[in-house]
Amino acid sequence: MVKKILISNNIRSLRAQTKNLSLELLEDIYQKLNQIIQERYEHNKLALENVIKYDKKLETYLQQMKQDGIELNDLLKKADFPSFRKIHRVRPIRPPKYKYFDDSGNFRTWTGQGRMPKPIRIAINSGKNKSLNDFLIEFSNK
Repeated sequence: MVKKILISNNIRSLRAQTKNLSLELLEDIYQKLNQIIQERYEHNKLALENVIKYDKKLETYLQQMKQDGIELNDLLKKADFPSFRKIHRVRPIRPPKYKYFDDSGNFRTWTGQGRMPKPIRIAINSGKNKSLNDFLIEFSNK
């Protein structure tokens, strides 16, 4: 019994791997591979038919929308698709948390999201006992 699957698309490798196999065993492998290939053809045929049906449905819906004067954007606004809401949800703008001066001497702010600005990183790593709290924006409650 062969314990490993013969996988190769090189005729020389296949000949070398099957050199010591009996003709009966090769015929058996051939029959099983033919069955697998036929199953794959059927699977691919069904998948292609499903894609064609889906495309025809889409085309039918688009034609009906055009006839009824429905705009796609209007339809999407009315649609209750969770995936659509998730994709188009806009994240609110985060308020700045930190302030600093850049290399040009301009006042800048940073929300604390994303990469740390270079001037803040340099100040913290310089060993001058600076921490991120030194750059916090102080809000007054007036």
